[in-house]
Amino acid sequence: MKQQALEALARAKEIDGGRKPRFSRWCPHTPWPKQRLFMSCVEREGLFGGAAAGGKSDALLMDVLQYADAPSFSALLIRKTFSDLNKADALIPWAMSWLTGTGAHR
Repeated sequence: MKQQALEALARAKEIDGGRKPRFSRWCPHTPWPKQRLFMSCVEREGLFGGAAAGGKSDALLMDVLQYADAPSFSALLIRKTFSDLNKADALIPWAMSWLTGTGAHR
């Protein structure tokens, strides 16, 4: 039931001017339905809640990497502290592992 609701909302957003996520070469896997829905958001801000290890940070990184091949691309992902970004299962190590060997640079 929940899956059907997410798919229906995703279809409605596509029909109603939403954007389809671009799955770029920078992302090592395909996003889950809830992540795809978040990534298709056209609003300036989006909320994606849930328990720890629910894929929120993963979705954020995939979302900004959709446009990493654009010449004017830039992104800023913020956490409360640097250690929140640099933990073993946080954004910096993920980004480094995803982007190593791809030609991406700082």
